[in-house]
Amino acid sequence: VTGNGDRLRFESFSGCCGVYARLDVLREGLDGQETGHGTTNVDVNAPLREALSRITADDPLHLRVGPDELAVTTLDGPVVEKKVPLPDRWLRGFAEAQVASAGFDLRAQLTAAQAVAFLRSLPRTPSSGNTRRG
Repeated sequence: VTGNGDRLRFESFSGCCGVYARLDVLREGLDGQETGHGTTNVDVNAPLREALSRITADDPLHLRVGPDELAVTTLDGPVVEKKVPLPDRWLRGFAEAQVASAGFDLRAQLTAAQAVAFLRSLPRTPSSGNTRRG
């Protein structure tokens, strides 16, 4: 998770490192204090995935990104993911993704409702449990 002043950027690789995903949440999509600058690396584990999957359209979601953790609070309570070391292959992958995407032009911009509809349309599949790193 990276804070860049005007946005929060969420980036992820699949366990095999073959699929890269990125979500930029611009200032207009955030309801809170100023977004700072910095990056933290966390694994999104089952408790956080479960907490996020239970959120409905009317539920509040509080997200706090710090240098040592990502904390998510829902109506069910807080879930904290601690900072983890970034595996070398992910570090290389993130660097390569930045180079590859540097020349990209904006092709689509979604409203919050459109983003929620898109994310809810994705199939719900359990994590493979693959924790191999490096």
